[in-house]
Amino acid sequence: MTYAKVFLNGQLVMEHKGGYTPFKADVSRYLKYGADNQLVVYVDSSERMEIPPFGYVVDYLTYGGIYREVWLEFTEQVIVENCHVRTRNVLNPEKLLDLDLYLTNFAQQASTVDLEFSVLNEEQTIHQFQETVALTGENNQRLNIQQAISGVELWDTENPNLYTLEVKIKDYGHVIDQASFRFGFRQVEFKTDGFFLNGNRLKIRGLNRHQSFPYVGYAMPKRAQQKDAEILKQELGLNTVRLSHYPQSDHFLDRCDELGLLVFNEIPGWQHIGEQGEWWDTTLQHVEEMICKDWNRPSIFIWGVRINESEDCDALYQETNRLAKSLDDTRPTGG
Repeated sequence: MTYAKVFLNGQLVMEHKGGYTPFKADVSRYLKYGADNQLVVYVDSSERMEIPPFGYVVDYLTYGGIYREVWLEFTEQVIVENCHVRTRNVLNPEKLLDLDLYLTNFAQQASTVDLEFSVLNEEQTIHQFQETVALTGENNQRLNIQQAISGVELWDTENPNLYTLEVKIKDYGHVIDQASFRFGFRQVEFKTDGFFLNGNRLKIRGLNRHQSFPYVGYAMPKRAQQKDAEILKQELGLNTVRLSHYPQSDHFLDRCDELGLLVFNEIPGWQHIGEQGEWWDTTLQHVEEMICKDWNRPSIFIWGVRINESEDCDALYQETNRLAKSLDDTRPTGG
């Protein structure tokens, strides 16, 4: 779980350091079309000095093996890689969708495509708009698209209203890729007199949560992950949970979005800061992977970009904060 390598047909495709954040591997260059292929994922669960949270002592158990979902994707040449859905002006009648859309162009050919956007409230489409964009021919391209929207409800701890943004890429009217992103309209802010959600002061009441369970460790299914969120919100009457001390299951976070349970999400670590170099680089990698995975979740109100209970390290934490703010300017950072 700590370290992984992906092989296809005996060829190394990529490696990844850390077992709490996701990664993708493009295996197409080693694929044998029309023949049998062998895909191997090598997982090293030993403690490695250059990979957080390791390097000294950790006060929580880190288990081995693959315990979260793994899947294969077959795609067209141009796909939606990700979309950062930022909601602006949420306290005004007319709100703003500020989208950073990330496209991958495997063919690396310049062309023009049509983008179709739909905002859904459950299954009902409440808003649609289109854009025609030029592909530059670069492998990765980011587009900023802004759209005014009204008639939507805010997300908060008592009324966790959720919406879905559907994005379709069309080439001469034919849909070549589509993706959906769930989000909520809300605003978070810390002031000298407290925490404010949608302009209303809210007292934070919460607990830490580890994702380990007796006898099975991290390997618990969707329903058990969801149940933990329900216990925190419905049985204990809390409004906040801190993910201690690493990013956790998407199933747990999905339920937090649905229940209105605020989340303090943080990078892997406990007290120890490794030597500058590979350990620091991997920490910055974890910051980016954590934020890019979860930046649309209305439940997450703060990014933990410091190693839990660590000493001050200005050089490292200036970089983690700078990176977090460059990726997401809608949330504060802490730790």
